[in-house]
Amino acid sequence: KIIIMEKTFKVTAKKNVGKISKGATVQIISSHSKPDSKEIKEAFKRQFGIEQNTIFISDFEIEKIK
Repeated sequence: KIIIMEKTFKVTAKKNVGKISKGATVQIISSHSKPDSKEIKEAFKRQFGIEQNTIFISDFEIEKIK
């Protein structure tokens, strides 16, 4: 049996990223060591209804919550 440990992250935009405003924050649950750009885009779409085609991980502060 394989157990996948999920972690919760707080992801905050360091600057304006297209339609995502500086300081906008989402929480992401991920099985990765850090959320990837796809997970970040999906979280902003799900939590704020913001669709952003291109993002760079470096534009976001990623903080592990648990």
